[in-house]
Amino acid sequence: YDTLRKDNLKQTLISYELKNSPSEPIAGRRVRLYEFHPRQADSRPVRKVWVDVETGLVLRMEIYSPDNRLFWLSVFEDIDYKSRVSPANFSLEIPTGVRVVESKEGRCLSQEEAEETAGMELGLPRYLPGGFVKKCVRARRTDGHGEIQVLYSDGLSLLSLFESSRYLPVKSAGPGRSVEIEVGGSPGVWRRLGLVSALHWQAPQAYLTILGEISRDEQLKVAESIYPLRELSRP
Repeated sequence: YDTLRKDNLKQTLISYELKNSPSEPIAGRRVRLYEFHPRQADSRPVRKVWVDVETGLVLRMEIYSPDNRLFWLSVFEDIDYKSRVSPANFSLEIPTGVRVVESKEGRCLSQEEAEETAGMELGLPRYLPGGFVKKCVRARRTDGHGEIQVLYSDGLSLLSLFESSRYLPVKSAGPGRSVEIEVGGSPGVWRRLGLVSALHWQAPQAYLTILGEISRDEQLKVAESIYPLRELSRP
């Protein structure tokens, strides 16, 4: 579990309170329970992780949504560390005529490089929930339209800001998990997509989306804090 690695844990503890305690055995194994509670209450998910004391393997995980509902549960009911797996199970047989192409994720860009690549100005939020830091900026330009993604993390949760010069109409909110909302006077829609939620809004000549596990109130605060862009201020 990457979060328990020393380098990730330091960042995680900025925005989460960590509690750990012994727990009942799972699948016959001794475990410890680690609980990550956001210091900013109700702002992002609570995570509970049960770790095998001897091997460090996560044997149970629970994730609670910002409104404290159990959203995700995974658990080992039986485990056998002694079984051997043949290396052949991990070999890849490539069919005749098929060419393997390695996927290369684009490198992270500076703000200036992203703006130049996308051909548009990037607006960054002045407000972020406690503990979130910028991790990467990526950009592209296709069919004459620029797109920029800014990725943030608090060590556990991810938060993405997408900005596009492509004009896309904001669709009306559907029943149930969609709510019509305004961002700085611009029309938008907030949608729950499971544990993640998305806030879409449209300002003049730009379409913006915030995608992450933080609460709707926090998403709205981030959205309303984005630096005003020259291209957004035109009538």
